[in-house]
Amino acid sequence: PVDEIAIRLGSLATVGINPDVKLYSVTPDCDAPEPTEFVAWKSFEIDGDPALTSVRGGETIEYTIHVRNTGSVNISGVNITDELPEHTTFVESADGTLEDGTVTFTGIDVPVGETVSVSFLVTVDEDLTGVTEIFNVALVQAGDDDEGTPTFPPSSEDPNEPDDSGDTGTVIPVDLIQATLEVTADNAVADGGAENEVTVTVLTAGGSPVAGEEITFTITYPDGTTATETVTTDAEGKAVLPITSTTAGEATIEAVVRGT
Repeated sequence: PVDEIAIRLGSLATVGINPDVKLYSVTPDCDAPEPTEFVAWKSFEIDGDPALTSVRGGETIEYTIHVRNTGSVNISGVNITDELPEHTTFVESADGTLEDGTVTFTGIDVPVGETVSVSFLVTVDEDLTGVTEIFNVALVQAGDDDEGTPTFPPSSEDPNEPDDSGDTGTVIPVDLIQATLEVTADNAVADGGAENEVTVTVLTAGGSPVAGEEITFTITYPDGTTATETVTTDAEGKAVLPITSTTAGEATIEAVVRGT
């Protein structure tokens, strides 16, 4: 009886031995999405002439916004908003829409290493009295939570490249002028043929002559009649108006340059 009990205990002890239990933790290997990287800038062309860098009033400006993907992932769904610059009027855009004074471009895709451009046209106010520059900046949004990245100006050497060395925003200077009106020939005989003469000289603020500027003259003759003439300044910035009259007396001449 004793031996039987011992065997049973031994068997029980053997059955109670279990292998070691090893627990393993699993950590998912998830890489963070690569950030979108881009540079954006805005170039301009005045009256279709790449050589022009300033405005006087009445010009047409084509603004072009460039977005270059400098990262390693494609960018999709880019939105651009651009509030119209002061002293301009919207004309058209093949790519964007105008609402409440803001041009908007949506759903733009920019592949890696590529540059995508959109544009719009504005006209500059005729009267720029007291205005020294036309300033404009667009905001480029690369995602729904993106508050927008302001555009840089273009490179002074190549408008298809950005100038990201300084402040954002594109500035077009206003070519300030000064005009003088003087009587250059006086006291002609009132015979309808002899000529008096008035001259308007138009110079930039730096003293350079402004050619091609239209001057509107309004003449009030001694008999009270009036006439309007338009003369364009020559290479010396001068617009000369000859005046004849069949009535003796004083004539009054008013000259208007760029609305003033």
